[in-house]
Amino acid sequence: MHVAFRDYLIKNKKAAEQYAEIKYAAVREGENDTHRYSALKTDFIKHHLRLALMDVE
Repeated sequence: MHVAFRDYLIKNKKAAEQYAEIKYAAVREGENDTHRYSALKTDFIKHHLRLALMDVE
């Protein structure tokens, strides 16, 4: 995990809660498929990583 993303989630409780919900859903839908699990989280991570990196600059 990117440090900026981690720090962003620490500062932004709502985003952290949303990420937790997405991860739980990804576990249910992805079951034993790690590629599917990762794919289900990708859009959220990309969006919020962009926000996190803008926060750092």
